[in-house]
Amino acid sequence: MVGQFSSLERKSIEPIALHTEGANVRCMQAAITDAIWDEERMLAKYHGLVSEDMGDPRGVLLFDESGFTKKL
Repeated sequence: MVGQFSSLERKSIEPIALHTEGANVRCMQAAITDAIWDEERMLAKYHGLVSEDMGDPRGVLLFDESGFTKKL
C-alpha cells in the first residue's frame, strides 16, 4: 500500500518496488502473481467501508472533473 498511496506517476509493481526501501521487484511480482485473493471478501469489506463513509444507503456520490469553479 505504500506505493499505492505514494506520489508516483506510475503505480505498477516495478516503480513501486524501486520507490520502496528494502523492496525487491521480483519478490513483489511473485507475491502478486502467486497470491490467492478472496475477491468476495475483499469486495464485501470495500462495500462496507464505502457504506460507512457515505452514510445513507440511498445516498449518491457525484464526481465533477470540469475544473471550473461553480457559481452559487
